[in-house]
Amino acid sequence: MRNLIIKWLHEALALKPGEELYLPVDTKAAQKQLHKDFKKEIEILKEIDPLEGSRIHAIPTYKDNRFWLMLKKHETSPLVAFKRGNDGTERVTVASGAERKRRIRLMAEDGMGKEEIEAIEGKLEENELYLLHR
Repeated sequence: MRNLIIKWLHEALALKPGEELYLPVDTKAAQKQLHKDFKKEIEILKEIDPLEGSRIHAIPTYKDNRFWLMLKKHETSPLVAFKRGNDGTERVTVASGAERKRRIRLMAEDGMGKEEIEAIEGKLEENELYLLHR
């Protein structure tokens, strides 16, 4: 079932912002379980790609006398904002904790030392130091 959910998430990622994908479900209980399974996979996606993962939403719905799980791709993400200065607009992306940890882990795997990583990412927190020794 997980492979099927991942395939549907890939389809949802290919949607244009605002488009919806409806998956039919037989019962309310099955809808609830499928929703739970999709939310779990969306959380995993957010760890891999926080920006795209935050744009996909699984929403249980009832329409045309049927239960559905709707996958919707939102145009905006809570990780993106726009800062307006005197000289124009600048896009700002807030990195999630998972994204920061991923970058730190990759830099450590590439052989960078703590000082080099802190020069790029800022001071490392206590809970991030373990990433240097994996």
